[in-house]
Amino acid sequence: MQHQKRRFRGAIGAILISSVFSGLWAQPKLVVQVVVDQMRAEYLIRFNEQFARDGGFRILLDSGFNYANTHYNFIPTYTGPGHASISTGTTPKYHGIVANDWLDGRSNYEMYCAEDTTVSPVGTVESSSKRSPKNLRALTFSDGIKLHTNNQGKSFGVSVKDRGAIFPGGHFADGAYWLDGGMHFVTSSYYTDELPGYVDKYNSKENAMVLMKRGWKLEMATRKYTNSLEDENPYEPKYNEGSSSFPYNLEAMVQLKGLSMLKNTPIGNELVLEMAELILNEEDLGQDEYTDFLGVSFSSPDYAGHTWGVRSREVHDMYLKLDAQLGQFIRTLDKKVGKGNYILYLTADHGASENPNHLADGGYGVRNYANADVVTQLNDRIVNELDVQVNMENAVAKIINHHIYLNDWAKPYTLEIAKITEQMILLSTCIPQMKFVVQVRKHLPRNFMKVTKVALEAILFSNYNPIPFSTAPTALLMAAATLTIPMSPSL
Repeated sequence: MQHQKRRFRGAIGAILISSVFSGLWAQPKLVVQVVVDQMRAEYLIRFNEQFARDGGFRILLDSGFNYANTHYNFIPTYTGPGHASISTGTTPKYHGIVANDWLDGRSNYEMYCAEDTTVSPVGTVESSSKRSPKNLRALTFSDGIKLHTNNQGKSFGVSVKDRGAIFPGGHFADGAYWLDGGMHFVTSSYYTDELPGYVDKYNSKENAMVLMKRGWKLEMATRKYTNSLEDENPYEPKYNEGSSSFPYNLEAMVQLKGLSMLKNTPIGNELVLEMAELILNEEDLGQDEYTDFLGVSFSSPDYAGHTWGVRSREVHDMYLKLDAQLGQFIRTLDKKVGKGNYILYLTADHGASENPNHLADGGYGVRNYANADVVTQLNDRIVNELDVQVNMENAVAKIINHHIYLNDWAKPYTLEIAKITEQMILLSTCIPQMKFVVQVRKHLPRNFMKVTKVALEAILFSNYNPIPFSTAPTALLMAAATLTIPMSPSL
């Protein structure tokens, strides 16, 4: 379905808000939602003294509002459910994006959160760009703007990741753009049959290649990075010509890991910023009496965090550069839309855990476990402890996104397996601060097994820290409720 043709007919995290429209009840001409993927709240403290006076974080901290006592009340906290929850104001139980991927119990198919096989990629031949908000079950804030303005306001989303652009833009978006493997902005036929001319022209400049040749140098003198680990340490991959130290030869890194590796660097943020400003200008956002929406998601901090770790100099430097990039973006908004005419809020979809090897070297008794190892050891324990007339070998089929899936023949023993899992001390130290939580409902509906299709009363509760970093979500969603929704996408 081509969204552009059919047209519409009819708080979470530590949040920084810059209330830059005059008058408490004034209607802004533009609402800008900024999500920094994997940003821990403690970064605002750890890097605070190094944020530039004209940087984005300093502007928001000094002239806006900082809501720190805010919490996610769902698990897992990943990019897909995080962006969906920020954008809809509700939880995965209701908006349906329960994880980045989930298993459809009817077909045994692993579904990606923004996947839509009925659409075609536009601007790329990659089938991975068959994307839309089809799986999102709730309206977004941007959809509310479209409804309120009778479709006369505009709505756009832009990000490195498709899900970071699609969910903020909502169902009625005029456009959503993300980067493909060639570092070009693309979209899908849900929005349009062909890329707008200005996006096509931007792609033709091959800006990623231009920026790659400049390499990656530190924003400040080396001696000032005391709030991160040593540049060369055993916890980081050696992607820089056999090293993990600055400056980075990005051309060599691309030869080693491929062009998409640039998404792990500040180049990803720079491209998203440039496209956001291009959309702002080319689509004349904030230029009339109808409120427009622009969702901007910076995914590169997440890629960098997963690659080098939350204590790395790479992540430290990326946030200093992002500070400058956000400052530039705010000045662009001031000039284009005007200081009293827009509101911008910034938050994160999730945080991140410490590197377990680093913690272990410091004396904390933790280690990493691969999912396959956890499945094997859990299955061994089930066989040894569950006394039934059925061969219980391989009762656990797989673990996806911290959800445990049982084979069909093991589902009648869901509660027994849940109790065994709860007692499995191994799972309490899989990852730092990760614990295994089993929720057993005393009174299950009679059709529970039929509805859920999978036995999922056991969930891994990971302190994949949402902002603020010092607290973990305290409210558990029921496993059945969390996972029933994606099992029946036609509902």
